Formats: sequence, structure tokens, C-alpha cells
Amino acid sequence: MHHFSHAMKIKLYARIYEALKPDGKYIECDYMVDTQEEEDHYFRENEKIRREKNIPEGEFYHFDTPCTVKNQIKMLKAGNFQDVKMVWRKENTTIVVAEKIST
Repeated sequence: MHHFSHAMKIKLYARIYEALKPDGKYIECDYMVDTQEEEDHYFRENEKIRREKNIPEGEFYHFDTPCTVKNQIKMLKAGNFQDVKMVWRKENTTIVVAEKIST
């Protein structure tokens, strides 16, 4: 997931949320950065490379754009998950669990 924009992730998370049964869980293990400055750096570099190589908007290009844990949680919540928390982290490898709470 660390190759996608915030908007694309939110759309994917919403689709995952809809596919889950009530009380289902989505578990994501990914590379996440510590600071907003790091995240911004990777996204700026990605945009720079895309411009230099004339890669169209929306076309996949393999370049790591990891987000902060805080932003990752915000995006999962924007994708309709109600309960989202980081459950494990070692260096930049992070596990986040997002739950679809039945009502």
C-alpha cells in the first residue's frame, strides 16, 4: 500500500470495508515513516520523478511513498473503519488493525 496516494488508499479502504462481514478486521503490515517531513519528502520525490519521466496521473509507478502511522489511521477511518489502531511496530515495519464494527 505504500505506493499509493492518500486518495487512492481511501478508495481502496472503503472497498475493503464494504467487502468485510460485520465485526470483520482488516490487518495491514506495511512500511510507515515516523514524521510528516519524511512522508512529504517521499511524495515530493515521487512527483518529481513522475514529471521528469512524463508518467501520467493515475498510472502506476513503483516508488515508495510511505505515510506516517497517524495519516494511515486517518485514511482507514476515512474509508469508513470505526476502530483503527497500531498494534505492532519495529523500526518502520508497522501493523495496523482496522475493524468494521457491527451496529
